[in-house]
Amino acid sequence: MENPYWQYFCGYTHLQHECPIHPTTMTKWRNRVGEAKLNELLKQTIEVAVKHHRLSERELTHVNVDTTVQEKNITHPTDSKLLYRSIVKLVRAAKGRDIVLRQSYVRVGKRAAVKAGRYAHAKQFKRMRRSLRQLRTYVGRLVRDIERKAPPSSRDEELSMLLGRCQRLIDQRPSDSNKLYSLHEPEVCCISKGKRTGAMSLVRRWPWRRRIEGTGSWRPCCAKGTRTMVIR
Repeated sequence: MENPYWQYFCGYTHLQHECPIHPTTMTKWRNRVGEAKLNELLKQTIEVAVKHHRLSERELTHVNVDTTVQEKNITHPTDSKLLYRSIVKLVRAAKGRDIVLRQSYVRVGKRAAVKAGRYAHAKQFKRMRRSLRQLRTYVGRLVRDIERKAPPSSRDEELSMLLGRCQRLIDQRPSDSNKLYSLHEPEVCCISKGKRTGAMSLVRRWPWRRRIEGTGSWRPCCAKGTRTMVIR
């Protein structure tokens, strides 16, 4: 038990020095009972609540999702960094598929990314935006060059996905929602933690359970596309 105050709150009259049950007892019990019986138990509980007017029929028409977040181990996303990574990935993908590019833009792209970071640090935002426009131009030229030399019928799934993400990165603006924060984790999104230290975080959100509409039963849910990410 955590402390005497918590024990008193739980109804104990004497100080306990050992846990009342083993931490794995409930897990073992759930595994022995099984999902079907647990759903039936939950169904009976809801029916009793409705019968005694503790729960209305209207409340059963909504889906409640219980989620948790997992902070992603990715670099801090900036436009210049993401655009330069797009250039590197596009050039690498083209070389791996024997696509001859007019120009790789790796050297000039790195120079523009470095300049954008320095201008942002010096608060010279007009020059910073000019460097970002150059990077977007380089990425756009690479995307169009690869699309010309690799028609949709000859592209593999990985290349098509990379081209789509790079085009999405070119089109997005700072005020847009559902932005791309990582090329290898496109599901990541930025959420507000509501804390003084680190107000924003890049996280991945997983819904643990979902209630099946009209049945009152709960099932584990790890649906694809429900991931989230947070920026610090």
